[in-house]
Amino acid sequence: MINIAILGMDLRSRVRAGENAGRTLTHDFVALATAAAPMTADEGRFAASTPLPEVASGAGRHALVTWDAVAEA
Repeated sequence: MINIAILGMDLRSRVRAGENAGRTLTHDFVALATAAAPMTADEGRFAASTPLPEVASGAGRHALVTWDAVAEA
């Protein structure tokens, strides 16, 4: 299984209550969307195909992260 995450950077949120009330916080490495797809093996090579998840955000920058999950027998 291949896992994909689209991360957002430079996201801002206005805090309305609590000890940070009235402040604007900046966030990096926020998971905006995720997807997963099965992988196939052929002669020691692994492949997967899936469309990237759609993201609607006000992020200034984005990053794509992938990782594989191998099931143990």
